[in-house]
Amino acid sequence: MRHYAFECRSKRVPRNKDEAQFAQNEGSDSEEVLLMATIKEEEERSGEWYLDTGCSNHMTGKKSWFSELDDSVNRKIRFEDNNIVCAAGIGKVLIHRKDGKKACITDVLYVPNMRSNLISIGKLLQKGYTMKVEAQTMKVFDSKNRLILKAPLSKQITFKINISVIKDKCLLSEVKSENWLWHQRYGHINFRDLNMLSEKKMVQGLPKIKLPNEVCDMCCTGKQARNSYNAIIPFTATRKLEVIHSDVCGPFEVKLVGGNRYFVTFIDEFTRKLWIYLLAKKDEVFGVFKKFRLLVQNESGEMISRLRTDG
Repeated sequence: MRHYAFECRSKRVPRNKDEAQFAQNEGSDSEEVLLMATIKEEEERSGEWYLDTGCSNHMTGKKSWFSELDDSVNRKIRFEDNNIVCAAGIGKVLIHRKDGKKACITDVLYVPNMRSNLISIGKLLQKGYTMKVEAQTMKVFDSKNRLILKAPLSKQITFKINISVIKDKCLLSEVKSENWLWHQRYGHINFRDLNMLSEKKMVQGLPKIKLPNEVCDMCCTGKQARNSYNAIIPFTATRKLEVIHSDVCGPFEVKLVGGNRYFVTFIDEFTRKLWIYLLAKKDEVFGVFKKFRLLVQNESGEMISRLRTDG
């Protein structure tokens, strides 16, 4: 107001639709204007995002925050001081909500060497969000009028909020050569059989396979064999009833005809003779053992020296 356009000291620099600039107080050209590009590094926190009305896209310089990144998108970003940087991609950033659930910030530009993280108010308005500023706080509501974001006014007269970003770690599978690639495609088949498939032209597009000098770690882990058990177990008993092995089995889901749900076994190590007793309850084992001891000791004339429970 009250001056010509060529006299305007706060004239805006024209920009393209893919360019973004920081918001600045209108009508001010003094050095007291604090642009977010000049905030001191020690005052910055990695999880802080600024709500900016002047930028046309969400932006960040943290490449590790992106869960998805399309690096084919290249855009020019113009700042208020006419400096121009290039965005190296656009993607999605996963964040933690206060209720423990995950959310996603879409259409975020990756700008290398950018210290501040920006949330575009214009982008939020395009997606149906509404803003309300009161008591030095900006509140953002979704289309259902639910509060999703609340940013207080900072000392730099900017609205910023701390957002917890989920840093997804992607494990990249590195293939040493085409030989190893085909080895993995065929479920870690050995290289001799893989070479036979190539020589006999049994697989279209399979190149000639060379036997590598390295050993596949996955094959060594997955194909290793367990040591066999000792087939011959030495006996310690030198007479009848010297060592008795016992075990209890049950309960069965279906009761036997007599209503029993357990059985107990007694095996003489020296003769390998087996006795089986049916039980209705597990607490009957000791009483059955006393009957068994009297029976076998009277019949054999020997005494039970040791009782081993295998269960």
